[in-house]
Amino acid sequence: DVVSMGDGPELQDMIEELKPHGFTLLSTYRHMASGTIPIESLGEMCKCSTMLMAMPAMAIDNSLGGPMERRATGSVTSEGVLAMEVDKILENLGFNGSGVTVGVLSDSFNALGGAQDDIASGDLPPADRIKILNDSFIDGIDEGRAMMQIVHDVAPGADLAFHTAFSGIAGFANGIKKLAEAGCKVIVDDVFYFFEPAFQDGLIAQAVDDVTESGVTYFSSAGNSGRSSYESAFVDSGVAVDGPAGTVYRLHDWAYGSDSFPDVFQTVFLPNAEAVFLIFQWDEPFATAAPGSQGSSSDLGMFILDPILNQVVAIFDRINIGMDPIEIIGLNVAGYLQFIGRPNDLGYIFLIAIGLRSGKPPKRMKVTSLSYEVRFIAYPTNSGTGYGHSNARGTIAVGATNWESTPRFGLDPPVIRSYSSAFGTPILFDEKGKRLVKAEVRKQPKVTGPDGGINTFFPDPAFTRFQGTSASAPHVAAVAALLLSSDPSLGRNEIKDVLKKTAVGMSDPMIPFSEEQRFDFRTGNGFVNASAAFEELLSRQGKEGKTRNLRVVGSTKVLA
Repeated sequence: DVVSMGDGPELQDMIEELKPHGFTLLSTYRHMASGTIPIESLGEMCKCSTMLMAMPAMAIDNSLGGPMERRATGSVTSEGVLAMEVDKILENLGFNGSGVTVGVLSDSFNALGGAQDDIASGDLPPADRIKILNDSFIDGIDEGRAMMQIVHDVAPGADLAFHTAFSGIAGFANGIKKLAEAGCKVIVDDVFYFFEPAFQDGLIAQAVDDVTESGVTYFSSAGNSGRSSYESAFVDSGVAVDGPAGTVYRLHDWAYGSDSFPDVFQTVFLPNAEAVFLIFQWDEPFATAAPGSQGSSSDLGMFILDPILNQVVAIFDRINIGMDPIEIIGLNVAGYLQFIGRPNDLGYIFLIAIGLRSGKPPKRMKVTSLSYEVRFIAYPTNSGTGYGHSNARGTIAVGATNWESTPRFGLDPPVIRSYSSAFGTPILFDEKGKRLVKAEVRKQPKVTGPDGGINTFFPDPAFTRFQGTSASAPHVAAVAALLLSSDPSLGRNEIKDVLKKTAVGMSDPMIPFSEEQRFDFRTGNGFVNASAAFEELLSRQGKEGKTRNLRVVGSTKVLA
């Protein structure tokens, strides 16, 4: 992703200046262009006079489990249909999503092949009811098709559309817009970009708000990072250390507020994996969020140290002044464990230090893991990990509950997945980077849906379960399609309100459960119950004097 000085002729000038160096344009959105460029041309790219900054287009989907490859096992149906009591709608009311198109944004639809087999087996609707707008990500594992299978299980009458979200931030934002233009009244995604702002609405969040203001109901996976996040103000420990090239860092005191002496190290457990990422942000505006944004006025860095070998493992400190206030830390923990002769360990305990190189100390900073297995040990704050476009005003973020851990299968209240991300990160800046007078804390996730349902995409019979909020989000999005098929005049706010009001109460394990507790930042308003949602909708229609040709036996109590 490359960012120009503005979103007018400056953007086109930047693209033209990059083309001789092998830049291939994929998409543009406002003042950002997504594309590819040969590695050997990166040096020349940095000399581009019309470019503000460039960053790798790093994205992740929110699924868990083994590799997603297709296994032709015939037609299967996710148990999430029963967990949400969708079967009562399909059997007793007859609404199945017909007349509604659901758009899906993920990695790919048919990169591995096999879509025709899914259509033939009934796991997807006929080809003339599937619209593929962009399936250009050739390295995908077709998680988008897995999500579309779930939508088809819940709302078999709905048409489907797909656009890859793995074409850069600008490409993702454009995909949202194009699905809305293609007539999708419901859109769902399961993707998170590493460079999305935590304290401000970035380009993807802005795209979500644009389409929801035009009437689209937008769903996004909450994420699979649990509460693996640390959040606090920067507190000067009084300790300064020399950095590379003559720089000096003033180190953060992690022990501030405790009775102990200043401590410049946080102890953190990182799991045995080839790619473990930590995202470090602080409360300055993002230059990439809007043309003309001044970007960060402070520069910070992060250090990772081995406490046993007493050595610095990695330093992460790019130039932040005038750019984005973010550092992304990636570590091959599996490779490091191999290097030190401990390849079979579950993980390793490192030390983290944060240093301020220039500018004012941040009033709020945040270190977030993309893995719920990461643990901040010495000074945990157990802060929310959900942010970015899943925290946009127009988004309905969806947490995850195992379908077996729901009332339909004997567990009431339902139990949230340990990996389902918590929210609560405040918005501190408007889109243009102006600090808000009062922080805006948005109530996300809105609801929780089922995951772990059976799917035909896993090659090993022992791995037929689609887990993660990548699976829960399309379940709930499809319920919205059912509601719209019963009443096409429903607005997104009414759909959201009905889902929230009729959800089955549950709670974050860190918060004692009570029937009066209708919202928390982990489970939202509770687990979605489709039959209760229809009960509520039919009740509202009755009060408003609406009549409909419903296939109801006796009364709506048939849904109970």
